[in-house]
Amino acid sequence: MIETIKGRKKFVAALDHFEDLDEQYAKLVPPNFQTADHIQAILKNKGAPEYCHVTSSNTDLDDREMPLREALREIVGKAFGTVVSCVAGKLGYFEGEEENERFNPERI
Repeated sequence: MIETIKGRKKFVAALDHFEDLDEQYAKLVPPNFQTADHIQAILKNKGAPEYCHVTSSNTDLDDREMPLREALREIVGKAFGTVVSCVAGKLGYFEGEEENERFNPERI
């Protein structure tokens, strides 16, 4: 889907109201851990490297390689649909537009 420019635009446009997370792999981050620092710790414990790739409806962040810490501080609680890819296809983070819509996907 996101291999083409048209497919990528469609995917990014759908991130704010994204409904395609596979709940078998995407686990809701517990409410008391929904801060950038806690989410970073969860991801680091699962093997996330220092840098990540960001795909976001926020055009300032979209399609960027960023330090994980910086990316999460720019994303968490900002109400933009965003996917943070830490290990392509294996580990990442999704933040939706709605409050408390923060997921730790094991596969993305």
